[in-house]
Amino acid sequence: MATHSAPNPDCYACTNHVLGNGCDNARSVDRKALESRVLTGTARAHDDAGDRRRGHARAYTQETNRLNRQRRSSSESTRPDLAEAAKAIAEIVRVIEQGGWHRALSDRLTELEAKQDSLTAR
Repeated sequence: MATHSAPNPDCYACTNHVLGNGCDNARSVDRKALESRVLTGTARAHDDAGDRRRGHARAYTQETNRLNRQRRSSSESTRPDLAEAAKAIAEIVRVIEQGGWHRALSDRLTELEAKQDSLTAR
């Protein structure tokens, strides 16, 4: 692989050709044109990477917003069920406190408490 040198400050050329080491590659490249191409390519690659990052950030934000809407919707739909379970539990506890204990009330109380725990966990 040939190396390249700058025989003068304005261009790059094959070092072996410049030194007369048997290379017939007499081409040279204008330094400013080469640097411009490299910088343009680097800037384009950087812009493409920035676009990808912005796209990923946008997708992340959209998914986070979707999950937040879903969570709010879920909590709004469970709120009435949770209030209903709490009211039923309070009523059963009031009946038991007044001396009206029955096994069926105990079973229903356990069932309602499990439902309340399930709704609260959401």
